[in-house]
Amino acid sequence: MEAHSEAGALGVRMIDGSGRFLPESKRGFPTPAVAFYKTFGLSSFFPKSPIFNRYHLGHLDEFETNPVDVLAGAFMWMRKSVLDQVGLLDEQFFMYGEDIDLSYRFTLANYQNYYFPETTIIHYKGESTKKGSLNYVRTFYQAMILFAKKHFSGQQAYFLCYF
Repeated sequence: MEAHSEAGALGVRMIDGSGRFLPESKRGFPTPAVAFYKTFGLSSFFPKSPIFNRYHLGHLDEFETNPVDVLAGAFMWMRKSVLDQVGLLDEQFFMYGEDIDLSYRFTLANYQNYYFPETTIIHYKGESTKKGSLNYVRTFYQAMILFAKKHFSGQQAYFLCYF
């Protein structure tokens, strides 16, 4: 981080309890196009595409350090000076989306987020809300709607909120 003054935050490689790489270790911002490609399965059909799998940045190697849009809230190393500048986590986000919001605010303040795979953590994701449950789906999409309303306007916000 000292060698990169533009770096505002850093995230690490995450694996699940079985040792499988978690692609949400490195993500792109949820734009309307990204949401479309993910919703209609294009990201699954083209997992290495920089266009169709922008959500999980599938074109970036999991073992290479790269600038990324979004860092996972499970581990975010941040410069205190930058955090003081952009503000703390937004309490409007209950469980999901707070990491996307904070990563976005780092970017808006002209700082770069980095994915750093030389450190790995185990992330037991979904323990609070079981993935696939209606509560998980509702909570996740409410967070995405909140993010869209907070940071986008016009057609972008409409598409992300009501698509």
